[in-house]
Amino acid sequence: MAKLDKEEKVLNYLQMYATITLIVAVLPFIPENYAMYIYMQAGFFYAFTSLIQRLKVKGDLIKQRISRMNLFASALLIISVVARFGLLENYGRNLWIFFFLLSGVFIIYANIIILRAKDE
Repeated sequence: MAKLDKEEKVLNYLQMYATITLIVAVLPFIPENYAMYIYMQAGFFYAFTSLIQRLKVKGDLIKQRISRMNLFASALLIISVVARFGLLENYGRNLWIFFFLLSGVFIIYANIIILRAKDE
């Protein structure tokens, strides 16, 4: 993989911030009324940074694949935010957990691809 320029580094740091904020928002010691809004902010922030990254990626096939995976994971996070606020309660009360974990799988897999590409 090529060296990251300053904008890509900033976007990566912002995505890391959003990911850490998402993890903090689902911890059990955060009050539920605050956690919902922290979770919403982090989910939309992750989606925003993923969308910007997707629009900026040119050329390298691995970077394009990772940006698509992050964009899909952010779409799952948005669905999770909607479910967390109870708008999908007809399908199950804790449906947001499923979408959160599914997006986590995509995020972890994308990071594994990044690490393997750096080793090559």
